[in-house]
Amino acid sequence: MDVVFLSGPPKAGKSRLRGDLWEVLRASCRRTWHVIDANPDQEGQWVRWAAKVGRYKEAAALARKAKNALKERGCFFSPEWVERMEAQIRGWARWAELMVLDLGGLPSPENERLIRAAMERHVPHAVVLHGPDTALVARWEAFWANLGVGLLYSGPYHEALARELLGPFM
Repeated sequence: MDVVFLSGPPKAGKSRLRGDLWEVLRASCRRTWHVIDANPDQEGQWVRWAAKVGRYKEAAALARKAKNALKERGCFFSPEWVERMEAQIRGWARWAELMVLDLGGLPSPENERLIRAAMERHVPHAVVLHGPDTALVARWEAFWANLGVGLLYSGPYHEALARELLGPFM
């Protein structure tokens, strides 16, 4: 049983990759699997879906507004949200042979709790997508090293990446 963690700075392509992975898994995976957006604002999910129907600008603006409202109210990665997400991850881990978790753009203690919940039953594999903030790429790589999790991939997003990453797991 394996878990692939998606990480990297904002705007690196994590949401695109998560969607690509979902599509590849849906089409051809013979294992039980689940893809989780483990980020409280779900911004990337909104924007990806909206781009597919031609409403990218509207969705991006609305997603930023919602994200800022969560942060202003102190609800971003609230203790309650983290506890509920941990419970969801543990539940999916009992069933799914392969999980993909999109952790969002910043390494954090809250992300570490979610990672540890997934690692209770699954072998961890980390992906660090490169983006415009190279210092944040280095922080993510150090974060994974401190947790003792090996990097499955560290580099930029590209169209064929999902198939490349999933090859060993299919």
